[in-house]
Amino acid sequence: MIKLLSITMFLTLSVQSFAQWKSFYPSREKKEESVKKKEKTEANKQKFDKNYFEGIKAKSLENNEKAIKSFSKCLELNSESAPALYELSLLYQKQGDFNLALEKINKAIALDSENKWFILTAAEINFSTQDFKTASTQYKRLIELEPKKEELYFQLADVYIYDEDYKSAITVYDDLEKINGPNKLLYIQKHKLYMQLKREDKAIKELERALRKYKDDLELMQLLAEAFLLNNQKKEAFIVFNKMSKISPDNGRLHLSLSEYYRDIGENEKSFEELHLAFKSKTLSIDVKVGILVSYFALINYEEKMKEQALKLGKTLVLVHKSDPKAHAVYADLLYSCNMFTDAEIHYEEVLSMEKSKVEVWTQLLFIQIEKKDFDKMLELSSQAITYFPFNALLYYFNGIANYRLSNPEETVKSLNSGLEFIVDNDVLLLEFYSSLADAHNTLDNYELSDSFYEKALELDSHNVIVLNNYAYYLSLRKAKLLKAKRMSFKCNSLEPNNGTYQDTYAWILYQNLEYSEAKKWILKALENGGEKNAIIVEHYGDILYKLGETEEAIKNWEKAKELGEGSIYLERKIQEKELYE
Repeated sequence: MIKLLSITMFLTLSVQSFAQWKSFYPSREKKEESVKKKEKTEANKQKFDKNYFEGIKAKSLENNEKAIKSFSKCLELNSESAPALYELSLLYQKQGDFNLALEKINKAIALDSENKWFILTAAEINFSTQDFKTASTQYKRLIELEPKKEELYFQLADVYIYDEDYKSAITVYDDLEKINGPNKLLYIQKHKLYMQLKREDKAIKELERALRKYKDDLELMQLLAEAFLLNNQKKEAFIVFNKMSKISPDNGRLHLSLSEYYRDIGENEKSFEELHLAFKSKTLSIDVKVGILVSYFALINYEEKMKEQALKLGKTLVLVHKSDPKAHAVYADLLYSCNMFTDAEIHYEEVLSMEKSKVEVWTQLLFIQIEKKDFDKMLELSSQAITYFPFNALLYYFNGIANYRLSNPEETVKSLNSGLEFIVDNDVLLLEFYSSLADAHNTLDNYELSDSFYEKALELDSHNVIVLNNYAYYLSLRKAKLLKAKRMSFKCNSLEPNNGTYQDTYAWILYQNLEYSEAKKWILKALENGGEKNAIIVEHYGDILYKLGETEEAIKNWEKAKELGEGSIYLERKIQEKELYE
């Protein structure tokens, strides 16, 4: 028994010793396991660094999708990487996905709550999504971290301003003033906020405080004068304006303010004098002047005085800003609106001498040629314009019309066919193309094509009186489809019952249909509505009279037609031989 016990004790002790030894000296298996774990960690770190670097690189090249993929891989390797979360937040913010951007930056802040860049990013996102309460809390936290950073106060104030919490914004500016002292911008910002709160008295006080520090500052004085006006303190405003004029007599903005002042008190002559001085000043931006001049456009056709003032201001504008194409363009537009086409043409051409990139200037010049009936110049200008704007359909239209008026119907068809392919979602212009192509093909005796284009035009607008009239008239000249022509012409006259040209067309269709008495009734209507000065209409009257047996009256009207101008190719023969020829 004793021996057995000893053996047992020995065995127990031996096992314990072995276990202790084993724990003290790691096995080969555990060593290998430790090495593998270390190697895996190192490999993951290398993968992380590689993906992070790739993400930064892709971001710098503005390849946002690739950058997002790279930083997302970083998070797969280390879900608690605050820098990767931050970069992803910035990328999602750039894409406009504010929900994901906010999710990522909030996770980054949870990992590093003192990081100023993280908090700032979150504040910016919340501001963008109009979560002003959260944004203001975050900006306040940033101010706690950096209490002397001026920019943060302005950003916090902006949050309150956008939330229309103007009182809180003023408090922020007051806090900043206590820390960094007063400055001009703070005074101005508080002035604006008090104006928003309809506290003109406090707004004025802020500016008066500012002027004690920044004496004779014209910007502050300008704001003060305007505040006085809004507070109905006209005398005080005038005192400030007078002081400003002594300091800066050529101040354009001052003259503009004085113009408004005099207008408010009903002194319109003085108001315009100051406005004219503002236009003479080189200190007032041309954009402000152009805006004022454009405001006159709606009035010039109703008030002669407004027209005179506008023209005077426009002339001054181009004298002061003679090398600025904008000045000449707006003055030309004004002249065009006043039907002063020759003067307008001069200034549009002045614009083109400086820059040829404004298609609107070319088109206005082309419209002027239509008004002046200068089709040679219209052809030249439209051809030039097409070289600069080869895909502009309207320019081909001008070119086609010019060719048509110059009796070049083949070139008309070429121009219009070229322009057709550039018309996109513009049925009005398309109708003009179809109508003009119809006219040109008719001149070329391509009657089938002509009729098809008229039909296309009427599909777009079945009530277009010009298309209805022209189509009907050309059919009457051909003595073709007279019933159709009659219906179209009657419709045309129903739409415009006092148009001599359309009445003449209907009379001529009746004439071709041998309805001479009815034709006479309609031709007399045409003569009453301006037709007595049109050679063709007067000649038509003569033809109708001849068919009714009134030969002497017929000859008298043929002779009158000759005096008026160009009639038909048979007019001279009719007069000489005292007979009707067709």
